[in-house]
Amino acid sequence: MSVQRFVIQLPCMTPGTSRSIQCLRFGRKGARPKLYMQAAIHANEMPGTMALHHLMPQLIEADAKGLIEGEIVIVPTVNPIGQAQLVGNQHLGRYHLLSYENFNRNWIDLAPAVADRLAKRLGADAKANIALIRKTALAVLKELEPVNELTRSGPAYELAADLGAEATMYNEPYPSALTFSGVNGALWARLAERFPDAAIPQACMSCTVEMRSQFDVSHAQGQDDAARLLRWIIRQGIIKGDPGRLPRLKAPATPIQGMDVAYAPKAGFVVYHLEPGAKVKKGQAVCDVIDPESPDGPKARTTIRAQTDGVLFAKRLNGSLAWPGLVLYRIAGEERLAHRAGMSGLDD
Repeated sequence: MSVQRFVIQLPCMTPGTSRSIQCLRFGRKGARPKLYMQAAIHANEMPGTMALHHLMPQLIEADAKGLIEGEIVIVPTVNPIGQAQLVGNQHLGRYHLLSYENFNRNWIDLAPAVADRLAKRLGADAKANIALIRKTALAVLKELEPVNELTRSGPAYELAADLGAEATMYNEPYPSALTFSGVNGALWARLAERFPDAAIPQACMSCTVEMRSQFDVSHAQGQDDAARLLRWIIRQGIIKGDPGRLPRLKAPATPIQGMDVAYAPKAGFVVYHLEPGAKVKKGQAVCDVIDPESPDGPKARTTIRAQTDGVLFAKRLNGSLAWPGLVLYRIAGEERLAHRAGMSGLDD
C-alpha cells in the first residue's frame, strides 16, 4: 500500500484561524503490531523531525515491498500550536502561551475512568483483556470534550541500545508530570494494579527520546538516527528483515530520581566546562554563572558542581542568560538523590 495521509483537526481559540495535525500511515490500518512515532511536541526541538524525515522514505520502500507487518503512524510535527509561536523574531514552542503550561505535561490519565468500566469484566485471557482495555480506553477518549486547542525494558532497552543513547532513565509507573508517553504506558500498569487477579500484560511500551539539543540538527545525524530507528523497528517485528546484533548499551539505565538537576542561584550568564555526554564525578565543576557587572574576575563567577556521579546529558547554550531558579543542566546518576526526593524528574 502507498503511504496514507490523514488530518486531525483541533479546536481553535480564535476566529478566522484553524489548526490541524498532519499524520502519515504506513502498512495496514488497524493491523498489529502498531507503532506510533511523533516528534517536536516541544515545537522548537527538531532533531526528532529530522530523523523522521530520513526514516519515512525507508518506510515507503519497506511498504512497497510488503515488508511492514503491522501499522506505522508517523507525525513529524505534532504541535501546530507551538509551531506558530513566532514572537519577536524568535520561535518559542515549549509552553502554551495562553496557559503557560508545558506542552508535554498534564496529558489525560485515562486509567481511573477505564478501570471503573472494566470492573468484573476482566479474566484470565490476556489477549481478550488487551482487546477489551483498548476498546474501553478508546470509548472513554471519544467521550472527552477538548475545551481548548491544547487538551486534545524489553523494547525500551533495545531502543536505547540501537540508538546509542548516552543516558537511559526510567521513571515510576505513574509519572506525576503526566507526559504524553507516561500516560500511555501507565494505563496498563494502573489497571494491572487495580485488577491483580486478571491477566493484564504491559501491552504498550512508551518512551520519550531526547535527540540532542534543539539546534543540533544535520542531514548526517538525521540519516544515522533514521538507520538506528529502522533497525529497532525491524527488531520489534514491525518490519521484516534482519536488524543485526543488538549493540551494547553505552551506560546502564538509571532511575529518574537519580537525576541531578542544577538550578541557577543568581542572575548572570552561564558558561559550561563540559559538553553533553561527559562522564561527571560528584563535586566536579560543570558550569559558572557569571555576574557581568562585577569587575572581580574569578570572584564574579559562581561555580555549580555536580551532586552525583553520572553522565551530563542536558545543558543550555554557552552565554545564555540565567536567572534564579533556571534549570542549568541535568546529570543521569545511578543513585537516588536525597535532595530530589518528592520532586518531579520533569520540573520545567
